Amino acid sequence: MCRLFLSQDPATYAAETRALRLHGHATSLRLEAAFWDILEEIAAREGLPLVRFIAVLHDEIVERLGEVPNFASFLRVTCLHYLRHQDLHAAQIAARAEVNTENREKMIAELLAKHRGVGAGISFGGDNPGQNSGHFPRFPASAAGCGGFSARSGQPVAGSPLGAGASGAAPAGGPLRHQAQQLQRGEAEHPEHQVAHDL
Repeated sequence: MCRLFLSQDPATYAAETRALRLHGHATSLRLEAAFWDILEEIAAREGLPLVRFIAVLHDEIVERLGEVPNFASFLRVTCLHYLRHQDLHAAQIAARAEVNTENREKMIAELLAKHRGVGAGISFGGDNPGQNSGHFPRFPASAAGCGGFSARSGQPVAGSPLGAGASGAAPAGGPLRHQAQQLQRGEAEHPEHQVAHDL
């Protein structure tokens, strides 16, 4: 008899019982140590923990053939099948990974397209839907913006710290025009400042 078989380590064919859960139900499987090692190798290639890999196998075989009378025997034959067809298994894993990558890229592209489509109909402040579109939400005319200014008109909102001048009313033309008017009045009172602006 070939010594290749007789020289095996007895620990490799010693039976091991492992407890696991399948869909929340506690169960146990008794396999030889060598089969557990092969199942762990297959699970690692699939990118799954061993218990999760066994649960997936169980679900798929039940869905395809119904209840399996001896699931432990199915796992042993699965190990033998893997050893005989490792190249095919590796090719199938690579094909699944490529499909997953394509699906992920397609999903990302669809999300980006949807995001651009939503942004294209958004405007900030103007009556024209295309004005300043694609970045900020549109506010109603009565909405107050940051710092006490209206987001629509650009003028201070009544009751805000910026909304009342010395007379208690908002300056005409909005805060920027009011500031420009103040600068112009300052230049009229101090003509020497005008030279710097002209330069």
